[in-house]
Amino acid sequence: MSGSDYKVLFYLISRLDFENYIAMNQSEIGRQLSMHKVTVSRAIGRLIAEGIVLAKDGTPTGYRMNPHYAWRGSGKGHIKALDGNLKLIK
Repeated sequence: MSGSDYKVLFYLISRLDFENYIAMNQSEIGRQLSMHKVTVSRAIGRLIAEGIVLAKDGTPTGYRMNPHYAWRGSGKGHIKALDGNLKLIK
């Protein structure tokens, strides 16, 4: 992963909503990080390919952080999310 990938990753982690949802579009992420939208798009694509970020319904405005990397929510919700995502990690 590149420095841009890490920059986007850490920003997404800082913006986690409850149960790991991230409701931001790539343009907004780019504005907040002073990065070009294409650079953000490529970084998110690599994060999705690595399984760190999960695309939510294939839309460019919704993502979910893989609960194996970060979590914001209840403990029970985390266990449930881990059980549901185990097949994605294997």
